Amino acid sequence: MSIYARMLRSKAYQGFFATFLLFAWSVQANALQPIVDHYYDATLFVVPTGNEVLPPTGVNSLLEYESVYGLISESGTDHGYQAARLFFANGGQTLFVIDPQGTEAEDFATALTSSVGLPVDLVAIPGAACCGDPLLKHVAIMSALRQHVDESPNRFGVIDAPLESDVDDLVLYRSAFVS
Repeated sequence: MSIYARMLRSKAYQGFFATFLLFAWSVQANALQPIVDHYYDATLFVVPTGNEVLPPTGVNSLLEYESVYGLISESGTDHGYQAARLFFANGGQTLFVIDPQGTEAEDFATALTSSVGLPVDLVAIPGAACCGDPLLKHVAIMSALRQHVDESPNRFGVIDAPLESDVDDLVLYRSAFVS
């Protein structure tokens, strides 16, 4: 008997499957918003880029990213390029990018609002780590992302922690997002 057949017959697996179905039903029954069926397989980054592209164009490779969105040639790290490089290296398929045209929370909120019509389901702000040292500024930017995701029935946000945070900073940072 194969390992898969043994697994399917095991009581532990059957118990897990029944628990999973109960949990899935419970989540659906208590959902705050209806889940709209869609087949988006794209990600949105809100991050400074070398070229502002309006409307944002989906790219499918790092070479396309460089061609469409450009590179930031100023001294320092190009967070958009680094995030795109890791996105595609880890199997990412389609990436849309919006340049917030600034480093304030309002700039990111405006960029997120302009993304409403894009066919994406995952949203991240990898460039927020470069937007200044103050923790409150970083929290404000990530709060704009959280509000955007809360108002969008089919979007999931990735909230990054500030760079070079120690454990106490991370605990304080996390407390800003407890709901």
